[in-house]
Amino acid sequence: MSRRSLIAAGAIGAIGLGSGLAALAQGQPAAKAARGLPPIDPGRLAPMSEIVGFGGRKEANSLTADSDDVRMYREAVGWMKARSEANPLDPMGWAQHWAHHSMFCATNTFGYQVHYGWFFLPWHRAYLVNLEQKIRRLLNEPAFALPYWDWTRNPRLPDWLWGADNPLWDTTRAQEQGDMVPADFLELGPALRALTFDHFGGRKRVPGENQVEGTLEQGAHNNVHNWTGGEMASFDGAGNDPLFQCHHGNIDRVWEIWLAQGEGRANPADPDWLDHRFWFFGPGGDREAVRVGDLLDTRSLGYAFADLEWRSTLTSKAIPTFDGKGTTFGTIDLGKTDLARIRDLTEGRARGRVSLNYERMSLPIQPFQHRLFLIDDASGAATYVGTFTILPIPDLRSGLERSVTTQVEVPPAGLAALLEAGRVRVVGVPVPLKGRKIPEQPVPFAGVSLTVEA
Repeated sequence: MSRRSLIAAGAIGAIGLGSGLAALAQGQPAAKAARGLPPIDPGRLAPMSEIVGFGGRKEANSLTADSDDVRMYREAVGWMKARSEANPLDPMGWAQHWAHHSMFCATNTFGYQVHYGWFFLPWHRAYLVNLEQKIRRLLNEPAFALPYWDWTRNPRLPDWLWGADNPLWDTTRAQEQGDMVPADFLELGPALRALTFDHFGGRKRVPGENQVEGTLEQGAHNNVHNWTGGEMASFDGAGNDPLFQCHHGNIDRVWEIWLAQGEGRANPADPDWLDHRFWFFGPGGDREAVRVGDLLDTRSLGYAFADLEWRSTLTSKAIPTFDGKGTTFGTIDLGKTDLARIRDLTEGRARGRVSLNYERMSLPIQPFQHRLFLIDDASGAATYVGTFTILPIPDLRSGLERSVTTQVEVPPAGLAALLEAGRVRVVGVPVPLKGRKIPEQPVPFAGVSLTVEA
């Protein structure tokens, strides 16, 4: 460890975790620590620690292994992993950082799960800020900032995340150094065209009702996780791969890009969202709470992005074509759809969105990635909608896999196709990925429908 790390280690010390993570001590998977726990009242916790320092988050592929932020990230992760080897219950260790993600993402407990709805974006922002703040204190570097990976402009995996002696290398990744994410996995148009947070970031989560995830989560977010493979392709293990911070740093940046477009785009004003609190272990090891409404200004959280640029990846050459095979999710009778409103959208007389909705009924344990097409029953013409991934939760007995509805935008080209069709089949074509087989068992879906909001 460096002299800087030794000083930080002496100043902070090791503090044990609460019972929620005690399963790590018995060698159990981290996600199991979240199951069966009573809800935690964040109102009884200390507020989030005072933000220390300020840093500009930079694009990962613009940096090298010798860049300051990369060097500090590598040093801090190595130091945190060493602490976890000495004591897996150390709240300043890497194992605790990983386990905290598992607790709130690899769970079927409704009150803990932060995916599949409107808490997805703010929780992950808080998770990154929590780590960034820890690293600034550990290294006494108030200007440190976590790099983000803008895969729309730089789809190549950052080189500095590899190396046998590199703490930032996760050996479980299916992809190799230098691999590039396929263009259709990364298209942000459907998410950024959304006019409401319901469509972009997910809907309000209500116990007993279907949860509806946002277009950003279901599309590019899930696609990159699944494409990377290994721990990144599971809720249980994703937090253990240092690539996670780079990927989610860009997801966090896309949230800012969406808001910066204006035209009425805004975060929820519902007190149930603004006043909701998440809890984390702070830099000193104490359990702290942070309110969603206090997570909306990145500068007040100690960081800003180098830029808010992005690139559309779905060029004419990158649009997938239908090969005649796939899984039929359902059929839609367009005679029962408000085609007049769709025509108003296509001809520019109204603003709005047409969403294709489908509910997943069950899944194999591996993720299901698919390219989605609308097939005109009469002509056989196929229109590409997008590429999406469904990430299953490990324990399929608890029922959460039966209550998640996917909402995806029907792109402008798809709207024109709808106006010319009478009935369309919704077909998902499984995507083959490196090191994994396409599931042979059928993947049933239900509740396939179109909604027109103009």
